[in-house]
Order: sequence, then C-alpha cells, then structure tokens
Amino acid sequence: MIFKILIFAFLWFSCENSTKSQNVHGCLDSSACNYNANANIDNNSCIYYLDCNDECGGDAVFDECGICGGNGIDFDQDGICDDLDDCIGYYDDCGICNGNGTDLDQDGICDFIDDCVGEYDDCGICNGNGMDIDQDGICDDLDDCIDVNGNGICDNIEEGCTDEYGIFVDTDLDGICDLMDECPLDSNNDLDNDGVCDNEDDCIGEYDDCGVCNGNGTDDNNNGICDDEENCQDYTYTECLSHLECEWNFNNNICQNYEIDCEDFSYSECFSYTQCEWDSDDNECDDYEIDCEDFSYSECLLQSECEWDYDDNECDD
Repeated sequence: MIFKILIFAFLWFSCENSTKSQNVHGCLDSSACNYNANANIDNNSCIYYLDCNDECGGDAVFDECGICGGNGIDFDQDGICDDLDDCIGYYDDCGICNGNGTDLDQDGICDFIDDCVGEYDDCGICNGNGMDIDQDGICDDLDDCIDVNGNGICDNIEEGCTDEYGIFVDTDLDGICDLMDECPLDSNNDLDNDGVCDNEDDCIGEYDDCGVCNGNGTDDNNNGICDDEENCQDYTYTECLSHLECEWNFNNNICQNYEIDCEDFSYSECFSYTQCEWDSDDNECDDYEIDCEDFSYSECLLQSECEWDYDDNECDD
C-alpha cells in the first residue's frame, strides 16, 4: 500500500515538473534586440533600441563632444568640444574671441587699427571723391594736363581748342580750331573741293580747255590749240560761225578774226562776250576791266588775275 502511494507521488511530481519546463516567458518578436528564441509565452518585454554602446535597452548616450557615455560640453555649438575649443563663443571681425571689434569695410584690417575704414579715392584720400581720370598718378584737380587717350595732347587743348593759356587757336578764323582744321590756313577749307587747301592751290576753281585757271577758253576741235589762238582763216564757213572770235567775210569768202568792239553791242549781245560788261550808269557795253579790290575773299580766289593779301586782308592784283 505504501509502495503504491510512493509511486503515485513520484508520477505526479514528475508530471508537474514536466509541465513547468515547457512554459518559457520572454520576447517573441525576432526584430527586437532582446528576442528569446526559447520563449513560448510573450511577456511584453521586447526592446527595439540599442544605446551608443550597442547595449539593448541601455541608457548610454553621446555627449556634446561625441563621446558615448561621456559628459563633454560644446557650449557654442561649433562642433568642437569645450575642453579642446580655442574659443568658446565666437570670433569678432578682428579675430578676437568674444571681442567686439569690427571690420566695416571688410578689408581684413580691424577698424581700430585701419588707416582707412572705407576706401581710397583715385587721389589717395580715404573716402574722398577725387578722380584721376587719365590714371597718371596725379589727381585731376592738380593735373596740368589731363590726357585720357594718351596721345600726348592735353584734353583741354584737344577737345576745347585752347592753348596752354586758354586762348582759342584758330589761325584762319573759320571757327574750326587748328588742331581739327584740315586747312588751318584756309578759311574756305578748300573752296573748290579738289583736295588741296586754297593757300597751297595753284588754281582755286578749274582750268579751262586752254589751261587757264577759271578761264573761258575753248578747244572745240580738241587739237590742243585754244580756239582764240587758232587762225580763223583755217575754218570752213560752218566752223567760222561757231567761233565768236571769228566772222565770215562774204566779199573774200573766207573766215577772218573778229575784232570785238564792246561798244557796238546791245544789252543782250554784251552778255555774250566775256571781254565785255554792261555799264548800267552809262547804259552801254564796255570792255571788261577787273578791279581785284572789289572782290571778297572767295571771289578773289576765283580770279586768276587776283590774289588775296592775308596781311592787309584784301584782294589785290
């Protein structure tokens, strides 16, 4: 009887222990850092983070200096731990830690030692408004010769046509300063537009067929002999009639030189001959006589018999 009781107790105890050994509590989530592969009962103990020491559920953290579990501080948040930081705070414009220095002109020189807080003008004056437009190292208000284009001629002379004494230079008095005047000694500036200034031009105007300046000679037959020098007797009747200096002699049936007597001409006939001019006072045709003194400067230059006297400023023979 006792033996049966012992056997029963043994079996019950064994069964109880067997049941307890099959119940394991723990974290059943495999993604948790404390996952228990042997657990079969979830006890809500899963942890999902590691501290800076890689300890699951640990409380170690990085300090401000980046040390895990340390107590370092980076007060000025410049990324340098205070125990290694040369300046806990900030540098001013002058490079002084926590100073109040400024460098307003940002030239790299602290204002309290800067000779010029701002900038120098062309004349070397701090914050001045002086200029040296031709960059010759002389301030414009002290420069005796401002020459921007560097051609060796001072701009006040080149642009304003004044000499060193401020006097306008215009030798021929044509309103164009000598420096800009293509013909500085010719007030008409090449009146006949032949490319030669009048003061150097042998003929101000043009040569006629006979090579006379501003003459009226002709060479109708282009034989190189001026018509008024040709012998009228060489002309045929038709040729004779085409030359004013000739007339046809019907008695001798030849062409002969025509001697002009201006007084014989009527008013209209008088204007047909350059040798004649109409005298309005006497109301008759007279021989044309040139009086150079009656001509203006431009008229004088057109007359081969006259020339302009620059000293007396008049037209002379």
